[in-house]
Amino acid sequence: MHAASSVHASLRISALLLCLSAQFLHAQDPEQEIRKVFDAYAAASLQADTSRMLDCIYPELFRMISRQTIGAAIHEAYADSAVPIRIVYNRLESISKAVEADGIRYVLLRYRSGSSMRMEEADSDAVESMRQSLTAVYGKQQVAYDAAQQTFTVEYESSMYAILDPAYAGWKLLEKSDPPSPMLEEILPRKVLRMR
Repeated sequence: MHAASSVHASLRISALLLCLSAQFLHAQDPEQEIRKVFDAYAAASLQADTSRMLDCIYPELFRMISRQTIGAAIHEAYADSAVPIRIVYNRLESISKAVEADGIRYVLLRYRSGSSMRMEEADSDAVESMRQSLTAVYGKQQVAYDAAQQTFTVEYESSMYAILDPAYAGWKLLEKSDPPSPMLEEILPRKVLRMR
């Protein structure tokens, strides 16, 4: 009886150690956690779920522009009745090595996106005006127009920062801009802004 309880206790300790080591290994894989938050953000953008998108954004941004203001702007972009935008896909392409500053970890994410915009009023002047605007921003090769569907499709590459700040739970995201916006310059350390 004593041997059986000793074996049982040993098995419980082994199971506990196995669980703890699995949790430790999981905690040590920041790339998996970064992919998870990017995928959550991407899924929310595909579903036009503004609230879930905002949950993924680095909260320091909300000190400068309220969460409600950013949410309203995102919602308005999705709900624009003149040119409704639909995100078709967001695909993470690469994750940089981490940079640390003041106990906060930063990585640069490169991703590829596709979106579509349906023209409700597809007269030739409106279509040409939209084509010129999109081409100026994304480049001619990235913009296509389907006249039968009255829809523009745009594919583009972009970057964002993933930030692990102990003040907040988990990795958070912040869109990168070139040149850096004044808000990014205020939120991020100079060495992070220089990440390529």
